[in-house]
Amino acid sequence: MPIPKETLRLAKRGDEYAQFEVGTLYQEGEGVRKDYKEAARWYRLAADQGHASAQYNLGILYEKGQGVPKNYTDAVRWICLAANQGHSEAEYHSGIRSHNGLWVPRNHEEAVRWFRRAADQGNAEAQCAVGDMYREGKGVPQNNYSAVRYYRLAADQEHADAQYNLGVLYEKGQGVSRDDTEAVSWFQLAADQGQADAQSNLGIRYEKGQGVPQDDTEAVRWYLLAADQGHAVAQCNLGVMYREGRGVPQDDTEAVRLFRRAVDQGNVSAQCNLGVMYKEGRGVPQDDTEAVRWFRRAVDQGNADAQFNLGWMYQEGQGVPQDDTEAVRWYRLAAGGPFQLGGHAAAQYSLGILYEKGQGVPQDDREAVSWYHLAANQGHAGAQFNLGIRYANAQDDREAARWYRLAANRGHAGAQCNLGVMYREGRGVPQDDREAEAVRWFQLAADQRHADAQCNLGFMYENGQGVPQDDTEAVRWYYLAAEQGHAGAQCNLGIMYGKGRGVPQDFAEAVRWFRLAAAQGQAKAQRALEILTKHMEQAARKAPPVASATTTSSVDRLTLASPIAAVNDLRIPASQLTFTEERILGEGSFGVVRKARWQHQAVAVKQLKLKTLTHEAEQEFLQEAERHAALRHHNIVRLFAVCCERGHYAMVIELMSMSLFDKLHNGEPFPWPARYSIALGIAMGLAYLHSRAIVHRDLKSLNVLLDTTNQAKLADFGLSTVKTETATTTTRTPTQPVGTLLWMAPELLTLRRPRYSPLSDIYAVGMIFWELASRHTPFEGVEREVVINGVKSGEREEMPAGTPPGFAAIITRCWAQRTEDRPQTADAIVTALQTPPATVASAYPIFSNW
Repeated sequence: MPIPKETLRLAKRGDEYAQFEVGTLYQEGEGVRKDYKEAARWYRLAADQGHASAQYNLGILYEKGQGVPKNYTDAVRWICLAANQGHSEAEYHSGIRSHNGLWVPRNHEEAVRWFRRAADQGNAEAQCAVGDMYREGKGVPQNNYSAVRYYRLAADQEHADAQYNLGVLYEKGQGVSRDDTEAVSWFQLAADQGQADAQSNLGIRYEKGQGVPQDDTEAVRWYLLAADQGHAVAQCNLGVMYREGRGVPQDDTEAVRLFRRAVDQGNVSAQCNLGVMYKEGRGVPQDDTEAVRWFRRAVDQGNADAQFNLGWMYQEGQGVPQDDTEAVRWYRLAAGGPFQLGGHAAAQYSLGILYEKGQGVPQDDREAVSWYHLAANQGHAGAQFNLGIRYANAQDDREAARWYRLAANRGHAGAQCNLGVMYREGRGVPQDDREAEAVRWFQLAADQRHADAQCNLGFMYENGQGVPQDDTEAVRWYYLAAEQGHAGAQCNLGIMYGKGRGVPQDFAEAVRWFRLAAAQGQAKAQRALEILTKHMEQAARKAPPVASATTTSSVDRLTLASPIAAVNDLRIPASQLTFTEERILGEGSFGVVRKARWQHQAVAVKQLKLKTLTHEAEQEFLQEAERHAALRHHNIVRLFAVCCERGHYAMVIELMSMSLFDKLHNGEPFPWPARYSIALGIAMGLAYLHSRAIVHRDLKSLNVLLDTTNQAKLADFGLSTVKTETATTTTRTPTQPVGTLLWMAPELLTLRRPRYSPLSDIYAVGMIFWELASRHTPFEGVEREVVINGVKSGEREEMPAGTPPGFAAIITRCWAQRTEDRPQTADAIVTALQTPPATVASAYPIFSNW
């Protein structure tokens, strides 16, 4: 629509209002082509006649250099003329200039004067600005109550920044009573208008469940909205959500990308977090030196999390030379003074540990307790637990129980276990239902794989204390603790096997567990081992000779002579199997594995691909079933039944969650304690196989299966063979090695007629452990002949950065070129794994957000 003729006629005749209107039309390009020069001409005509809005608009054109040369002096002159006439936008603009010192001297008092004049006219921007000045104490005495009053005036006009600021004051209880619900209400109003700070704060609220129900998905939604506007805090926090897989699929690469976006804006928490990603090798190559570099960038800006992490790096000697004194220096910077409230709780706790041990500082129990108290009063569970131990040692059971309970309620497994002990013994706790309460706390800790708690829970089931007496359940918990190297549980498990309680009586298995406990100095196990060994030797002398050319120890003779399940007892018709999924769970050269139901339980069925077997092949299939049926161990996949009908050859086995190979490559977080536990399960399962005179011959990550609790179980004994001393003369040895090349020991690749032994299995264990450390398949992308020649000449994969030294040493021994340099038994690997590397008591890594 063109400029109205009447308006143009009046403007040409000198009407200031018409001149202003024509100037506005040219500036906005309404009805005419946008023309800032023409707009400035008409604004000047009106401004010269004292039209305040024309004066203000002309000043803005001079400020921006639109239609006129950029000239800040003229801009200030025209805007001041408008402000002096009471033009609220000009008054607000004048306040901004005085506040920021733009073309005029910085003067907060003058800024407040202009802001207040505009605010009194209802200008929402100015009302919010006056609120800011009162809140910050600039140009006026600091007064949160006055800040609230002005923010509310602007917020009632739907001013988004004022709504956000009002939410912050409610959040902090400044000028108003603290009220999370009211804070969220104001944040929501501002966020709905696209205010990025409010969107980010709402994300934090939903993530922490403050004033709203905890909801990671909703938190991510708000973080995304703010992050897309370039909000650095939201980008950092969204990176944390991707790192932890909360509200979004876990994605380390996306987490790193978001941290880098926040870092580009100088966000210090993102710098710290990027350091953690380099430390852990997540989303970036593992690099301790690069981690330290990012931590240093963050500590230069005073980030306490980074100060703590840098202290941890010095304490561990990762990326920097090991230096406890330097670790103490950084911990102290993060922790604050010994009488300072607040401070970094994990750093305070770590200082307590170092004072207790006398590392980097003189040993001082009183100083240690002082730091523990500071951390404990901030809710640090480790510090609360340590105080509980201190009070228990000082015979103050009531105070010990109090600290244990505080830590236990925060999920600290050690505190839960110790509180269970206090209830079982009736020390410092109410006496009602003591045993049931003890079981409850033991269960909570045991569910976190706490070995002491698992052993204690086994004891409660064995003796019917707080729970119905149940030997099977007792054995289950003893085993879980024994698997982690708990000497008491190993001894108790030996007793259960020796007496046949909860498990079939098995002296050989009892001896194995007694030996493991005795090796750790467990006196009860040492005595039991002496008694049982004598008993077994006497029984062996009285027993008729075993029909075998094998020369074995008395324990081996008892093992080989022990009854096994007959295949005929396990046979079932194919009609009993109901396949629940067409999806194949796994597939090899000779068979496939599918999910099915059998006897009202979910199982896996391993089917042979061939529909008809020769007599020799059928016998081999039955022999595998017979060997597998004889095995009863927590780290061996169980065989339930076999189908031997022609065209339907199958084994019904325990259904597992996934293979170790899948676990290693699914991209999800995989902390070292979980890796150690899986490694221990592999070693224990292999020790059991070897004690049953079985060499696996095809150990690899695909043949290690995991249940829903990540307990490792060995599977696929299709290539196994019963070992005997006469095997090389009574059994045909293949001229080509059986198994999978990447896990094959060098001696199997060197000999024309390779001999399999437990030591070739131990080599494969070394390769699997390397997979656990690296989360890669050995020799990825390397040609077959290159692998063979490399392994034969002693070449191995490079040890992954960040591998705990003790675990790296086990790998190196297991994959040694010479068989005599490897651990000579799988039990030796179990013992080595049950002495884990020293760990820092602190909660590294500290991840920084909010």
